[in-house]
Amino acid sequence: MTRIRLFLVLVAALLFTSGAHAQVFSGCWNQGTSAIAFDTASMDTGSEATGSVTLGCQPQGTAGFLRYCLYLPQGSPLTGIAPRRMNNAGSALLYDLYSDPARTSVIGPPPSGGGYPVYTNVVAVAASSTQFAVNIPVYGRVLAGQNVPAGNYHSQLPGASLAWAFAAGAPPADCMQGPDKGTISFYFDASATISASCRIGLTTDMNFGSVPDLVAALQSTATITVRCPTGTPWSLGLNNGLFSQASTRRMRSPKGFVTYELYRDAARSQRWGASAPNAVTGVGQGINSPQASTVYGLVPAQGNPVAGTYTDVIVVTLTY
Repeated sequence: MTRIRLFLVLVAALLFTSGAHAQVFSGCWNQGTSAIAFDTASMDTGSEATGSVTLGCQPQGTAGFLRYCLYLPQGSPLTGIAPRRMNNAGSALLYDLYSDPARTSVIGPPPSGGGYPVYTNVVAVAASSTQFAVNIPVYGRVLAGQNVPAGNYHSQLPGASLAWAFAAGAPPADCMQGPDKGTISFYFDASATISASCRIGLTTDMNFGSVPDLVAALQSTATITVRCPTGTPWSLGLNNGLFSQASTRRMRSPKGFVTYELYRDAARSQRWGASAPNAVTGVGQGINSPQASTVYGLVPAQGNPVAGTYTDVIVVTLTY
């Protein structure tokens, strides 16, 4: 019996001096992600969206501090950080992912951030055995001023990483310190839609000036500027105005009318109408690359009208 007791005491001593760690924190896992979805992104001002990663954790009744560190990779199939790139049939839409609402601190890739500031924070853990969750926001921005085709853009971010470390007493210095730590790999996603919508960016009025008579014809020009996403076909049509007679455009004063016409060419031989084939057509060069079309006006020589100010209003229709 003495030998048996001595053997058991010796084993107990070996276990005590082996440095084994009594676990005080069960661990953490990815409880869910909310992808970055920019919906319809504006190329004028840029667009912003927010996603998130939820970290679920199981304590074991020991109070302490949990530090987490979030890393997001470059993305696929188009790579790059600052900026990252979403893909649409080979066209790249520039965007990035940030750790702060002001969108100044880019989230770097695993395993250590790639030289970017580590997205890290510390959470106080109560002396409880109740599971808890930490919501980690991810702030996205599509960069303004891009000329890209309309369509759906997407980037897959496989291999995203969320590291964590728990310590009692004082917060862990980083996510690799302490006996209770771990790393979770997961999948993140970013998407955006660029609408094919176009708009009229600018129009200038047409002024034929002041003349004593209409013995000679008068000419003038105006400009209509169109903004369309790259590759989007568009058409500009002009109606006949408020005071037309059949297809003859007319300006009016309180005392009469003056006929005039609008053309697509400087020779003033191609009438500008409301629809094809008499409209002006083009293909978008990008929302931030306006395309200007010149309207060529002509007041033909005609019998002298009563003196006055003659005006008309033309409706410009942009079809795309």
